[in-house]
Order: sequence, then structure tokens, then C-alpha cells
Amino acid sequence: MKKKSYIAQPHISEQCKINQDVSKILEEYQRMAALFFDMQCHQDKLIQRIINLQKNMVAAALNTNQKNIDNLKEPVHRLVLKPFLAGIKKNKKNLHFSPEKAILLIGENPDLIHLIKKSLSDFKNPFIHIVPGDNTKILGNNCYQVDLLSPESIKSLKNLINNSFPGIAAIINLLGMTKPYEGKGLLGAYIPRPEEKKDTSEHKPLMRQSHDGNLQDAIKWFLFLKFFIKELKKNSEQEDACLVNFSFMDGQFGLKKEHDYSLGQAGSIGLTKALAREYPQIKVKCIDVDPSASPLYVIARLRQEFAAFDEEIEIGLDGKNRWKLDLKKEEPSPDLGMTCELDSDSVILATGGAYGIVSEILLEIAARYGSKIIILGRSPLPEAESPETKEFQTFTDLQQFLIKKAKKQNSILSPSTILNQVKNILKARQIRRNMRLLKKRCAAVKYHPLDVRNNTKLEFLINNIYERWGRIDGVIHGAGIIEDKRLESKSLESFSRVFETKVLPAAVLEKMIRPDHLKFMVFFSSIASRLGNIGQTDYCAANEILNKFANRLDSKWPGRIVSINWGPWDYGMISEDLRKFFTTKGIQMISVDEGVKMFFEELFFYNKPASEVVISGSLDLTNAIQ
Repeated sequence: MKKKSYIAQPHISEQCKINQDVSKILEEYQRMAALFFDMQCHQDKLIQRIINLQKNMVAAALNTNQKNIDNLKEPVHRLVLKPFLAGIKKNKKNLHFSPEKAILLIGENPDLIHLIKKSLSDFKNPFIHIVPGDNTKILGNNCYQVDLLSPESIKSLKNLINNSFPGIAAIINLLGMTKPYEGKGLLGAYIPRPEEKKDTSEHKPLMRQSHDGNLQDAIKWFLFLKFFIKELKKNSEQEDACLVNFSFMDGQFGLKKEHDYSLGQAGSIGLTKALAREYPQIKVKCIDVDPSASPLYVIARLRQEFAAFDEEIEIGLDGKNRWKLDLKKEEPSPDLGMTCELDSDSVILATGGAYGIVSEILLEIAARYGSKIIILGRSPLPEAESPETKEFQTFTDLQQFLIKKAKKQNSILSPSTILNQVKNILKARQIRRNMRLLKKRCAAVKYHPLDVRNNTKLEFLINNIYERWGRIDGVIHGAGIIEDKRLESKSLESFSRVFETKVLPAAVLEKMIRPDHLKFMVFFSSIASRLGNIGQTDYCAANEILNKFANRLDSKWPGRIVSINWGPWDYGMISEDLRKFFTTKGIQMISVDEGVKMFFEELFFYNKPASEVVISGSLDLTNAIQ
């Protein structure tokens, strides 16, 4: 569904003048930055000129029609993800593929492959069936085996296909379902496949450690597309090119909460939505099918889907109807049957809680209840600050000091290096401040430097918490990192780091937390997983899995289980450049006070069934610029 854009347009002459001013300032800034590296220049004057130019850039960027921006701003809303009946809108022009180009089907369920082929029988293209295995091998009859976690194996497969076919028209992912089990319907009742054999070789991602083998399906999908997306992009320059991801939850992307399903499917959905942003020239769709649907129904519906291929990215087929997903605003409504009341005996476990938005929420929990708080972080707590930087309290003062220090030491540091040094100093100060306040307010505070991707150590720590305190009342899973790059530039190692930092701890929490005493578990997800975002295939995949973890646990556990897809906060990982960008576009960021308030409202004032929510301002504008 297209989102309406409400971006106001300044007067044309005024906008031209602003653009010219900004261009001139940028050119001058680039020239000065280059001269900074010339040792023959007068560095004292250059330093001052660069600082002045930075100030001018800020002023120029904000020199827009402020009245229009103020009118654009919307309050922060709470929205719930819901399925809605969706009619199919046929395009004026049907999909067209050159008949000699191949359609790739990735998956190991032969019955499902046969069904998809029948659904696409109107296309006369050759089908290539790609089966996961231990190496690259030609199996015959246009069927190939490949190791989807090996770049070398996928590269070999690509060479084989390119030598046999003139191009690729479509890629269809069916990894979400393996062989059929007992039961009626399309594929029978789903039973997750057994844990895959562990592989400790260094080039394999850590996801092999997971006790849920399917969680790595998103990594397989990423790695496969990293090699093959160029072929689709090339084809899209001449004719239609399609990328389709199938999942098999319940026909409503798990929102029915009627079936147990593989969570790895959610990661592939999030990744695919991000690619819809990165490659707008490729037709992208995520289709969720209820496993209990009849084969004839599915074949008929899929023929319609591929014939029309409308603009809806996420479509569900539940055996009776066609569904789309959308967000509905819901205001606070107290549920008197629920309570998340805490006290000083309560034990709260938080990942990623020493800095950022999680830390602000923990500080509020400490102020209200004085609960015991256990924090897991990637790095040891920072040591005491160096005396030479203590007196410089502002960003600008620290920046000037570090530049002058580099000059005295005859060191040439890039502006980005100086910027990172300033950020690290300010972040360390904030962490020290947070820990001081927590120790002052809480009955007990413990900080554990721990790589949350290490399942064994995390399980051991959670066991120790139960042995010492006998309970865990609340969990906030806020750990996360971002390493934004487009698919073709993203390495397997980077994707795995971002993905696993969120997903692996969630799997351990599901395994180790005792639900009987748990009052709440909150997963910190992102609006990026709902809308998709350029350069964030890994982040979108991971957060979409967190959403489905919450969805699954909410149907089984008695406490308040929710995944909050936060919009941009005016805090934490957001850069100054991004903050200015949001401001000029009229995007309302979430302030710390408002975000903390809405977090507690989510625990206390909303009915239990909503396990996937979005908290964001200016959603239409955010969607328009993603």
C-alpha cells in the first residue's frame, strides 16, 4: 500500500538559494579538509576555519522553512501490526520473462517444488531446483546441490548456471519448509527439523552454535543473494525480474498464533523487505502460506499472485483469504487483569543496558522500584577518564583539544578519527554516570562483560542468576550493533555479527528463562524490520526474528511478552548528521522522556495479545524516505 507523502515544499527560489549555499559550504569544507593534510599549511588557521565551516553547515542545513517543518511534526504513536483482507490489483502489464532465462527454486522439499512449478506453469522458463547440501554438485534434470553457508560452493554453482543459461528471471526462496510430516493439507503439520550438524571451522558463521538450526536460514539466503542478485539486477534492465520469499507460518505471518513454525523464516522475510528498498527495479514479494491450505487453493492463488504481482510486499494466504499487513493506532487502555508491579526484590536482566535507551529505562526502573539489575555488555566498563580531557565538557571543546593534541605530536588525524575519539570519550562518561546512578538507586547492580553470541557462557550466567537470586522477574533484550552496507558490499562476517548479536541471545532466553515467575520480557526491535531499510539486510533480518520470538512466546508464557519496533530515538547510536537529516525532513524522533514513558505504558496499560508493536513518530514520512 502506497504511503502518502506529506513533505512540504519550500518556495522554489528560497530552496535554490539554500541549495546553492549548502553546495558552496560543502565545496569549501572539502577543500579545507584536504588542505589539513598538507603539512606546509598553517594548521592553526585551518583548524579554526574548519570549525567555523562546520558551524556554517549546521546553520545552512537548518535554514529551511521552520514553520512548515513544525506543521509536519506528528506525536509519537503506538501502532499494532494486524492482518487485513486484501483484494488483488492486477497490473496493466503482466509479468514477462524471456523463455530461455531460468527461474531458480531454492529448497529441499520436492512436493513443494512441484507445487510451485505447477503454479508457474504459464511461464515457459526452465526451472532450476537448488538443494542444500555439503558441496556443489550436479544432480541431473536441472537440479543442483550447494552448500549455502560456503561462498566458494555458491560461487561454483553460479558459474555452472551461467554456463548453461543466458540469464536469471526470478529467484524463489523455499527454505522455510523442509520435508512434509504427518498431517493434512498443503504440507502437513510442521515439525521443526532436527539440529544441523555443528561445524566449528572458522569460515562458518557462529549461527552453527544455535540449538534451532533453522535460525541460520537468513544467513543462507543472504549469502546466496550476495552472489546472484547481480544477475537479477542485470535482467531487470531488459525485462521483469522477480525475487520472492515464501514462508509457511499461518497465512498471516504468524499473527494467528495457531501454528508452531520455524523462526528462521522471519529472518528471510526481514532481509527480503530490505532488498525491496535496495533494488526498487526488481519486483519483490514475501508470501506467507498456511501449511494446512489445500494444494489446489495454493496453486490457484499463486497463479493470480504472479500474474498480477501488485505493489503489496507482504501477502498472506491462509487457505480462504488473501491478507496484507498494516499498522493500526491503539491508544492506552488499562487491562486490570494484568500487572507487572516490581519491587526491590525483583530481578531484572538486560542485554546492552549500560548505555543507550536501555540504560535510561533501567534508571527509571531503579528509581521507581530499586530492583536488582543485572546488565550484560560487550566490553568491560570504562576505566577512569584521563585527567587531560576531564576539563573539556562539550563536544566542540573536546574536538578542538584532540586536534591541537595531534598537532603537537606531529600526528595527522582524519576528521572522522577525531570524531570517533570524541564519541568514545562522551560514551564512556555516560556509562560511568549510568552505573553510578544505578548503584545509588538499586538494591544490587551487577555488570557482566560478555559476548552475548556465546550460548554456553550466556546459559551459564543465567543459571547462576537463578542459583543466587532464585528468580528473574523481567528481561529486556536490547543488545544490538549496526554495520550498514548494501548487500553486494556486505561481508558474511559482518552480516553474522549484526544478526547473531540479536538472534542468538533471544534463542538462549527462550530456552533458559523460567516463565512461571517472569512478569515481562521485552525485545528491542526496530521500525527497519517493519518497513525495510537500505543497507540493513542483517539488521532487518535479526529484528524480524525478534518480532516472531515475542509472537511465539506470548502465546505460551503468562507474562507480558512484546517486541517493540522503535522508531528513531534522539539518543544512542544516532549520529549528528542523521539527527539533522530527520529534522530537515520533519521526522519526529522519540525523546528519552517520551520513550521511557511509552515503555512503561506498554508493560502496564495494554492488552496482552499485542506482541508486535511499533512506537514511532511521523510514520508516513519515515516510510517515504527509507
